[in-house]
Amino acid sequence: MLKASVAILTAVGLYACSSGDGGVYDYLSSDKAMYFSVNLNDVYDNAGFKVTSEGMEPSEAFKKLIDGKDEKALAVLNMRGINLDNVLIINDIENGNPVPGAVVFSIDDKEKFNSYLQDNGLTGNKDNGFDVYELDNDASIVVDGDYGLIVNRDGGAPEKVTALKDAAKKSPLKSWQKDALSKDHTLSMIMNIKDLYEMSSKNSLGEMPSLSQLGYSGDKGAYGVFTSSLSGLKWEGESSVCDADGEKVKFDIEYYPLAKSLLDYTNSKDCAVVFSAMPKNLDYTDIIKQVGGLDEAVSRQIGTVLSSIHSVMLAGGPLDITSYNQGDGWCAVLALNLASGSAQEYLNMAKVFASQAGVPLQKSENEISVSGLYGMNISLKADGDNLVLALNPPTDAKDSAFNAADFGKFGGMMLDIPANSPSTTFLSIPFGIKGRMVAEDKAKVKCCLELTDTKGKLLENIIEFAASKQ
Repeated sequence: MLKASVAILTAVGLYACSSGDGGVYDYLSSDKAMYFSVNLNDVYDNAGFKVTSEGMEPSEAFKKLIDGKDEKALAVLNMRGINLDNVLIINDIENGNPVPGAVVFSIDDKEKFNSYLQDNGLTGNKDNGFDVYELDNDASIVVDGDYGLIVNRDGGAPEKVTALKDAAKKSPLKSWQKDALSKDHTLSMIMNIKDLYEMSSKNSLGEMPSLSQLGYSGDKGAYGVFTSSLSGLKWEGESSVCDADGEKVKFDIEYYPLAKSLLDYTNSKDCAVVFSAMPKNLDYTDIIKQVGGLDEAVSRQIGTVLSSIHSVMLAGGPLDITSYNQGDGWCAVLALNLASGSAQEYLNMAKVFASQAGVPLQKSENEISVSGLYGMNISLKADGDNLVLALNPPTDAKDSAFNAADFGKFGGMMLDIPANSPSTTFLSIPFGIKGRMVAEDKAKVKCCLELTDTKGKLLENIIEFAASKQ
């Protein structure tokens, strides 16, 4: 967590930029693979940092986190003369591989910005009409009038800036892309899904199912869009899939009704739940054969099983843990709502497999169980059309705090870890954590991360916790 916190805040500080008068968009063309934006004013405020006329003043907790180990991080956070409203970062993919893009920022006060460069030993030189400052790594800061860009200097930094401007003239960002990347959001991302497929197929990540296999029949491409805001103890976001015109993509997939009875198998010890309705009309056999590289017969067998699942629910939580690998310290349940008759059929198959493997089972018509297996108690039960696999089911737990209504029509994921729970006590975390990710429709997901049982702000609390572990 220490390294992650330092890396995130250092990168964000380095990539400070501004939406300004819109001029930063003159360097962004609409055909790149990925775009990111960050509103640094939101981030710094939430982290407990102070913005002064002389730069950035990190919190005492962050200074303790750095502990003199990375003076460059503090220097970067102290950048002067730039607008902190917005970060714009461009990344691209060529031949299936990510390539360095650029960071674009506006310069509010050239005198302060130049003094910052001089204080850090950066001396510029003129190159093709730009002021170019070489950094310690393979990057350069290129100043173009009131704007600065951080680019990889392999192949010539000025040439790269010129190429970005030329590409943006030929294929400028569309209004919906500018809206998504505006300073109104704390953190945003746009990704061309076509490039994601290309990167996946050429880097042994496994071939992904095509958009048409997932029910998208449009001809205007598809973009993954994520926007979020950070305020107080909450980070809230929304992700969606849009076409090239910014319209929400419609997937022609029908889903089974969410079997809300599956939540009856959760209990008060569970702190996390994943709950989802399953699609009716997917060709699982074809997708499994494509993604997993399995033969036709095996793919068909797996596809038949997946096609029989109407809803799935996975929940779990700690009982009384003293180590991560403590078998009896956790409880979990996997519950499937299946096609009629499938639950008992699969239970009977499990009985045969377990007997052939010599597993000492306790059996009844609708349930099998085993006790003390690596310190765990495991049971598998057919309950009508539900098949329920339980690990260490607690006998003293009360009803779950998770409500079916909170999962909407298609399902989602919930996290609720109170302060002073076994998990937070084990890790000495002084606050609680709540998370929510719910599919509002077939192309939009809303999410929220919140700290509970504490005061202040989200990043401020995380930094203080990380610093306390130094």
